[in-house]
Amino acid sequence: MHLFLRRRSIEEPQQLKTTSFVDDSGVVSARRLFDDICERNVVAWNTLLKGYVRCGDINGARRVFDEMPHRNVVSWTTMISGCAHNGMCKQALSLFNEMRRARVGLDQVPLVAALSACAGLCDLKLGKWIHPYIEETLCLRREPLLVSLNNALIPYVCKLW
Repeated sequence: MHLFLRRRSIEEPQQLKTTSFVDDSGVVSARRLFDDICERNVVAWNTLLKGYVRCGDINGARRVFDEMPHRNVVSWTTMISGCAHNGMCKQALSLFNEMRRARVGLDQVPLVAALSACAGLCDLKLGKWIHPYIEETLCLRREPLLVSLNNALIPYVCKLW
């Protein structure tokens, strides 16, 4: 990989991590570089996916997501949170349900993204599932809850009262 990057005038792999994806030209360049990689792993796919999401190109991100040969919790969470943060809350919840059906292990971050989408739609149904799931699964394992997860629960709890 390092030899490949040198041929591309990228001296250190760290430069790939710090490459900005804030505009379409950054994503286009990243995609060209990605397409030249012989062995793409899930980290490379997730990096490209995140680039599209950061640019707000959710359709492009979805195309990358659909192309991915293997997805992990990071892949799913990136798509779910990207949809939720770009006002596509129905799509975010659809992806979350698809993630659950695919039996991808849920950690706290996709729960935060799903709760954000629930709040955006005023959807208490999924929130009613997530809240006990957190209590039964995460609290029973004595896993400390992320502040962002507790904060994401606030609108849901307020809407119940």
